[in-house]
Amino acid sequence: MYVASPAAVVYQEEPISTGGYIGILLLLMLPIVNLVCVIIWACGGCRKHNKTNLARALLVWMLIGTVLAVLIFLAGSLLFGDQIEALKEFGSQISGGIVE
Repeated sequence: MYVASPAAVVYQEEPISTGGYIGILLLLMLPIVNLVCVIIWACGGCRKHNKTNLARALLVWMLIGTVLAVLIFLAGSLLFGDQIEALKEFGSQISGGIVE
C-alpha cells in the first residue's frame, strides 16, 4: 500500500486575483477595519491560504512596529522629557509677557 508523503500533497486552490489583492489593500487602508480584518483572516476566517498567510505576516509586522514605537516613545520621553517641560514653561512665560 502506497501512502503519499505530506510534501506531495497538492492544494487545488485558486490563487487570489489582482483585483482581490487590490480589495484587500483597500480594506487595510482603513484604520480600525484593518486590524479587525487581519485578526479574523489570521485566525482562519477565510478560505484562501494565501490570505491567511498574508494576514499572519501583517500581524507580525504590526506587532514589531508597535513594540518599536513604544520603545522609541519611552526612550524619547526619558531623553527629552525635561527639555519638553522647559519649553512649555518658556512658552508660557513668553505668551504671558506679550499679553501683559
